[in-house]
Amino acid sequence: MPGLSRLADRGLLWIGLAAALWATGDRQVRRAAWRGLGSMAAAFVTGAAIEMPSLAAPGIALASAVGASRIATGVHYPSDVLAGTAIEAAAGLATLWWWPRRPGRAWR
Repeated sequence: MPGLSRLADRGLLWIGLAAALWATGDRQVRRAAWRGLGSMAAAFVTGAAIEMPSLAAPGIALASAVGASRIATGVHYPSDVLAGTAIEAAAGLATLWWWPRRPGRAWR
């Protein structure tokens, strides 16, 4: 857990994930990476999942593990993690305001 917590410091985990998504060369996956970076952390997962719903489950699992690592290492209280997750998910959804999904792709 401490290693995962350190990896998530300063967004390094999400930046690395975005780089991996970008490297696929797939246009939709690259849009997911950009939207995720535009939101960051739990917001990264929300932003990426808006573009590519298939990223939701693994992203939520990873973000949950990061949240648990923050609690386990004493960096945050559980209430901090829950409140932060709610705020960050809202930030990810807010990306729809300035960057709408492509026409013809329904968000569910």
